[in-house]
Amino acid sequence: MLKSSLSVGLCFLIPVLIGCAGSSSSSGGGSSSSYIANVGTATSYDVRDKTQRLIDKHHYVVFRAEESQDMIYFETEWKDRAPFQDEEESGILQARTRFILEARPRIRTEIAGSSDLNNVRLIFENMVLRESSPEWIYLPMTAMCKSYVRKIADDLNTDFRTGFRKF
Repeated sequence: MLKSSLSVGLCFLIPVLIGCAGSSSSSGGGSSSSYIANVGTATSYDVRDKTQRLIDKHHYVVFRAEESQDMIYFETEWKDRAPFQDEEESGILQARTRFILEARPRIRTEIAGSSDLNNVRLIFENMVLRESSPEWIYLPMTAMCKSYVRKIADDLNTDFRTGFRKF
């Protein structure tokens, strides 16, 4: 009797636990004001070097940069940009975007305990100023905005895949 009650309870508990283990990433879909892109793996040197090149290429400015044994972190300042056509059609007057890069160790060496290879992801955030509101607000990214940030993420992914690795 106890055994059958336990197995019935587990049948209800397991789907609940599986449902709670899902990802909350807004990468690629949904209606989020942020876009998350996993852009590949890179050495710490390449993360620093190629991220700075990406920032320069797309005319962003570093707001904050930190590095520790557990993470390399870059955050850009908000960059004002002209609204995309689909943003203008929905009443957006001004727009701005920034990105955050996080690189976390993938492999650690036993000798030095330092990271040799990092998993890198970019988080893009978007704010807009609407005709109906005097304040900057987060709104879901439009298709054209997603295309814009995806292009930047693809640039960094390509740099990581095609460049020479420096250790």
